[in-house]
Amino acid sequence: MLVKAKVSKGGKMSLPSSCRKALNISDGDELLFDINDSQVIISSVKFTLQKIRKLLKDHNPSGRSLVNELIQERKQEIKDE
Repeated sequence: MLVKAKVSKGGKMSLPSSCRKALNISDGDELLFDINDSQVIISSVKFTLQKIRKLLKDHNPSGRSLVNELIQERKQEIKDE
């Protein structure tokens, strides 16, 4: 999809409704702007977090809490000192 938007005074831009609908963006949502080779990739923070959570889950298929394991290891190290 290719759409056009105009930048107004102060660098403000309205995101076209077709883009908001396609990206499921609502009023108040936070967006991330990734700039590569003079191009901007826009994604919502909630989408990016979902993507990161999926990546982490794929690397920890057992679903066990690695944070809790780390905390227990640190507590054991303190006891052993």
